[in-house]
Amino acid sequence: MTRRNDKCPCNSGKKYKACCWAKDQESSLHDDTQASQENTPHKYPTWKIVALLLTVLGALSLVLLALGFPRAAGALFGCGMLCLIIYATFRESPPSRKNPGNGGSIDFGKR
Repeated sequence: MTRRNDKCPCNSGKKYKACCWAKDQESSLHDDTQASQENTPHKYPTWKIVALLLTVLGALSLVLLALGFPRAAGALFGCGMLCLIIYATFRESPPSRKNPGNGGSIDFGKR
């Protein structure tokens, strides 16, 4: 493995970081992204399911409130907020950085 301050393997006489390092980083990032997309099963994102659930519970609580059932509306709204808290607590954490010394390797988790 070539380190950043080693001579470049392309025999240009420059350091690796000043010659081919950026191209290699870009190509490895592209390969990692492509591999992760190929291996990831297509599933519906969890945040969309939670958003749909909260929308339905909010709409139902508004209907119950309009019909004169404030306790039932509050209970339903509370259930929605409980679902949101549970989701926020147990959601998947962002992936860790593959190369902590390089700010360009930050993965923002495109979801």
